[in-house]
Amino acid sequence: MVWEDKPEDIADQCERELPVLVEDKSKEIISDPKKPTHFIFEGDNYHTLYTLNFTHKKKIDVIYIDPP
Repeated sequence: MVWEDKPEDIADQCERELPVLVEDKSKEIISDPKKPTHFIFEGDNYHTLYTLNFTHKKKIDVIYIDPP
């Protein structure tokens, strides 16, 4: 979804290079190792959604995006 009449720089960047998501183990919360794993991604929504399209396609139940 683009709200402007010009392409966004972030979309062009994703076409040239795949964003890399980096895990931060210091923020890991494990309440029960037997339950499913949940992720929180901090950063640009476009980068995250673009990457998840490759890494978790058809494996995600819910995505909640909290806009600024």
